[in-house]
Amino acid sequence: MKKIIIAAIGVLVTLLLIWGLARDRSPVTSSQQRTLTAEVKKGPLVITVKGSGTIQAVNPNKIRLKIKRQAAITFLKPEGTRVAKDEVVARLNTDDIDRDITAKEAAALDATNKLYAARAALEIQQMDNVANLAEAQQKSKAAELELEQFQQGDGPVEMLDSELNLQTAQSELDRAEVTYKDGQGLFKEGFATRNELEEWRMLLEKSRGTVETSNMKMHALEQFGQPVKLSAKRGALESAKANLEKVRKQSETQLQSKMKDVDVAKMNLDRAEKDLNMAREDRNNYEIKAPVDGLVNYGDPDEWWSRRNIQVGGNANNGQTLLNIPDMSAMKAVVPILEADIAKVKVGQKANITVEAIHGAILHGEVITVPEVASRENWISGNQFKIEIAIADGKDLKTGLSCEAEIVTDTISSAVFLPIPAVFSEGDRYLVYPVKGSGKDGIEVRLGKASVQDVEILSGVEPGRRVFLTRPDIADEKK
Repeated sequence: MKKIIIAAIGVLVTLLLIWGLARDRSPVTSSQQRTLTAEVKKGPLVITVKGSGTIQAVNPNKIRLKIKRQAAITFLKPEGTRVAKDEVVARLNTDDIDRDITAKEAAALDATNKLYAARAALEIQQMDNVANLAEAQQKSKAAELELEQFQQGDGPVEMLDSELNLQTAQSELDRAEVTYKDGQGLFKEGFATRNELEEWRMLLEKSRGTVETSNMKMHALEQFGQPVKLSAKRGALESAKANLEKVRKQSETQLQSKMKDVDVAKMNLDRAEKDLNMAREDRNNYEIKAPVDGLVNYGDPDEWWSRRNIQVGGNANNGQTLLNIPDMSAMKAVVPILEADIAKVKVGQKANITVEAIHGAILHGEVITVPEVASRENWISGNQFKIEIAIADGKDLKTGLSCEAEIVTDTISSAVFLPIPAVFSEGDRYLVYPVKGSGKDGIEVRLGKASVQDVEILSGVEPGRRVFLTRPDIADEKK
């Protein structure tokens, strides 16, 4: 912030000096006016853009935090400490992540137990399915055999018994009729008594009743008994088959449900183990190690304000650049350029970098990055573009040093030019005031490209002519 304010004040002072030379000259004598002159020159004109910036490493080796939550800093290597690769440079408070790991371990153990229970339930269901299916198959087979037994054995035998009973009853009836008829003859001839004849008649009536009963039984068996029993056997078989299909479907459904329970339990265990592993990996990020050998620097070198809260007891967040250990073998200058000049700056342009901290040494560099988006760090600086200039001979540089960069944006091999203070604006015109000639009347000139000190004159005056650096009319008014 201090550097930016100083640079802004420097720019303001320079503008005031130029304005004072061009607009507000102090009263001067005629001899002094004649000394404040410049010659219109012709020759090479180097067009440059200047800016003030800082020295940084091309590869700052930023250490960005990969923690999932905010954590307090419990240990920091002092800034400027030289460290070796993989040396611990910072630690963060692990109380919250340790509690989280404990909770996730319990969740993983619970998920493991549920998976074992689900697998056991699946095995029990598989055994139940085998037993239930075997029982239903046995009942279906038994019902099928009972139907077959009735159709081919019990049913025909029952009908045959009924027919035999009828035939026996008919035979007995036939004998009873013969006996009664013979008895009537014996009674007439006096060889049998009336009681004997009555017994023979009663036997005949009984035989007739037996035949009628046997006939009715056989008819009932044929019309009702056999069909009812056959229907019952068939119904029992259909019921057994339906129950077998039901058991199959229930077994399949229950098996699928238990298999799904296993899959869900396994998925929950996988998720719990993944969460646990992620938490453990996150726990490793609470101890920060140096990626390379070098010197410890706090914060992000591109964001000077980021180092303010980097201290033991301060809070750190995911994605924050906590430290950087720059590679000092390759250095660059990061220079903010005003938006009015950025269109002139291109990648590959040469630049001279002045570093006062090393006795004003002038280093050589090349523009390597021109951003597409401007940044505005404060209200004083306005919109600026932070360009990067690779420094070819920066082995003695240190990060954070202030520097001045002059970027060569163009070179005109043969140009007519004057110092910028020799050109005065009047409305939309630009004038110069020759030492010999029209006196207070200026000569209108057409301007071309301008460098920091000089401006190209496309037309109006010729090389070799001298012009005033002060306006004669203003000088006379102040005399």
